[in-house]
Amino acid sequence: MSLVLGQVLDDEGIDGFMYVCGHKYSESGAVSSHAWLQNGDWVVDITADQFEDVDDAVIVSNCSTWHDEWKRDHPTAGTLRQYGCQVPQLWRVLSKLELEFDSSRNP
Repeated sequence: MSLVLGQVLDDEGIDGFMYVCGHKYSESGAVSSHAWLQNGDWVVDITADQFEDVDDAVIVSNCSTWHDEWKRDHPTAGTLRQYGCQVPQLWRVLSKLELEFDSSRNP
């Protein structure tokens, strides 16, 4: 879903976000992975609340100590368009969102 948000932001002229994947280990040794958007120090995370130690449904912050705990992989382009047809289910989500946006702008 982060790539869908990244595409919407880019389409609205808010560009420069990267798709960041990270992982970390629990005390028991279990590994968790997670992804979010980042532009410089700014973090936009719409799925962090899937983790028990996060209370906010959405994180938008220029200083996120929670995200600093993750070992990050190399960031990639933060827009869906960069991935072409590799993620068709996300394109369907984006298409539905665009239809909803268009209908709400032009009732």
